[in-house]
Amino acid sequence: MKEFLIDYIEEILFFIALILISISAFIVNIAVGLFISGLMLIVAQDKIIKIKKSLVRKR
Repeated sequence: MKEFLIDYIEEILFFIALILISISAFIVNIAVGLFISGLMLIVAQDKIIKIKKSLVRKR
């Protein structure tokens, strides 16, 4: 009975560790995605500013 409990606790700890690793990887993916989206928005804003300046010069 004691060996069964030790094996059971060991398996539970292993699965908890796997769940924590999965959650942290998910959070890292979200952070990287938000960072890339932010960079894309900055580039788009810069392009819009350049287009506005070129339209003002043409007038």
